Amino acid sequence: MGNVKPLFDESLTYERAPNDAAIKALEAALEKARSGEIVGVSIQMLHHDGLAAYQTAGRCVSYSVLGAVSMTMAALQDGLRGTVE
Repeated sequence: MGNVKPLFDESLTYERAPNDAAIKALEAALEKARSGEIVGVSIQMLHHDGLAAYQTAGRCVSYSVLGAVSMTMAALQDGLRGTVE
């Protein structure tokens, strides 16, 4: 039984505190949405307890958005592999 690993990765649990990088990215996107530059969004969110969620809104059904989602997925996979900080 020494090789048994928990299903929940405790390293993904963070203290509940504001993340300046996340706030900056969201505020920049909000400013662009308010000016009309961004007309649709699809976001993925990681909560402090390790749970994830997503939300889509506006006009975001396009091949361009699908490509951006694929690029996001690749970046996240690189992060899990430790090749991106």
